[in-house]
Amino acid sequence: MIDWQDIRIFSALANAGSLTAAAQNLGLSHTTVGRRVLALEEALKLSLIDRNSPGATLTGDGSAIARLADQMADIVEEIRERSATAQGIGGKVTVAGPPTLLGNFIIPRLAELREAHPELEIIVSTIGGVETEAPQHADLSIRMIRPEQPAHLLRRLGAITFALYAVAEVVAQPRENWTFIGYEGEYTRLAQQRWLADYAGYRPFQFRTSDLPSQLAAARAGLGIALLPSFLADREPSLIPADPGAVPPRRTIWLSTHAPTRRMPATSLVADHLAMAFAADQGFNPPGR
Repeated sequence: MIDWQDIRIFSALANAGSLTAAAQNLGLSHTTVGRRVLALEEALKLSLIDRNSPGATLTGDGSAIARLADQMADIVEEIRERSATAQGIGGKVTVAGPPTLLGNFIIPRLAELREAHPELEIIVSTIGGVETEAPQHADLSIRMIRPEQPAHLLRRLGAITFALYAVAEVVAQPRENWTFIGYEGEYTRLAQQRWLADYAGYRPFQFRTSDLPSQLAAARAGLGIALLPSFLADREPSLIPADPGAVPPRRTIWLSTHAPTRRMPATSLVADHLAMAFAADQGFNPPGR
């Protein structure tokens, strides 16, 4: 008997091009993926993978079955969509992203969506670290670095602009006496932090931290000049732009949709809602892009 789950896993392997990528996309172990593909071959009495070639090279039969598997997946999704339309869209969607962007922009917009679709269950997971990958269980991931996972659907949401901010008393000091607030550790590799180091030149960093909220608090406390996201700092009444003529780099915001769930109605609903929310906010769509 042919198991639909085996077909689904084989389809993921065919689309990903390697056992490693397929296992990562599915959230399964290499052993499980290999075992389920072997079970499908035994059920069909066909060789689907050329094991004498590198990667997941498909045989002629494998290519034909992969095309049919994709058609089956489309049919299953149409059935799910019809069911969702009749019953109201619901289900669980996990969204991962940087904590500052999640807390200050994304979560309030998800709350709006949740009110309109009470059947939705939304789980939020934070991504920390410069090169940290999104959790494997995340259906949607918001990143400042373009994700490289195969078979993920990428969408550009907008861009974060940065500017130099401080309290008025600090800005009023002679520029040669300015001191700066910045990142420490791995975060010094960020494009905006490298720009700030060049801008500061000989002038010292007298406060460093590994998170953005601490930099914002330090700027409010008058500890120096900080390079902050405009969407965050512009809402702070105690902070003013320190050098409006400076042009720091912008950071593109990417939305990555996990391959196995990207056709699910609930996942598509949340992804489209977030895309529209970013598009509607001019702060994330600066001129010149």
